[in-house]
Amino acid sequence: NLAALYLLNANEIELAKKQLDEVVKIAPDRPELYIHLANYFVNNNQKNKALEAINQSLELDPRNSAALELKKKLY
Repeated sequence: NLAALYLLNANEIELAKKQLDEVVKIAPDRPELYIHLANYFVNNNQKNKALEAINQSLELDPRNSAALELKKKLY
């Protein structure tokens, strides 16, 4: 969701998180949305939640390079 990404870049962190949550509810089959959530969690020092979001992305797309790279960075 471009609006959520814009908000993340504009430091409107909580509003961006709410928008990402809404988009994930609408389109739970989009692995890239979970990567955006994971990045939110990483930026807010929530490693366990970030890993959960990454794993959700990988369940949908096991070869997702963004998810695999982010997961490597967390370990």
